[in-house]
Amino acid sequence: MNRIVKQPEERKAEILAAAAALFAEKGYVATTINDVLERVGIAKGTFYHHFPSKEGLLHTLVDQQVAAQVAEAAQIADAPDLSAPEKIILFWGRQRSDEHVQNLTDHLEQALDVTAHIQVLAKLVTDLGPVLARIVEQGVEEGTFDTSHPAESIDVILAASAFLFDSGLIERPGRDRGQAIAIFVTQAERLLGARPGTLTDLLGFVT
Repeated sequence: MNRIVKQPEERKAEILAAAAALFAEKGYVATTINDVLERVGIAKGTFYHHFPSKEGLLHTLVDQQVAAQVAEAAQIADAPDLSAPEKIILFWGRQRSDEHVQNLTDHLEQALDVTAHIQVLAKLVTDLGPVLARIVEQGVEEGTFDTSHPAESIDVILAASAFLFDSGLIERPGRDRGQAIAIFVTQAERLLGARPGTLTDLLGFVT
């Protein structure tokens, strides 16, 4: 049987897709490189041509997911018919409801040590910050936000959101997550110089 030869980027995409599926099915720790090789039907040398290790593979998946989140945030930021508060709440709502993001977060909790985990959160804030700052600037122009530091304000909000709600680094058994998010959004209003209710009144906007 003739060996199927594929372009490097196509083969890399296949490996990433197979790994993402396996991580979702078995978890990161239980998935081996051999599992990925069998799923894609490639030799070990082909895998190592594209990725230095299983952890390197996971980091690439993380980079892809962050890029996807940035692209989605940019799409929301460019939406012509939404106010700045609506855009902020829509972005948060999509992050909360994205099953793939949640699965990837679960894998990170298993796969990375605390230092590496924080590095991933820092990348998320660094890459998303400039896009979401544009939304804050829109809010300032609309008069719904009142801050002279849009970029710094959104960095604080993003970092707190990522660390408290998405990282898995903090566990508060028995705490009402919905209530915690509502309180967080109230604090975000204050940081953005918005009147009370500007964001909290929109929490049902994405449901």
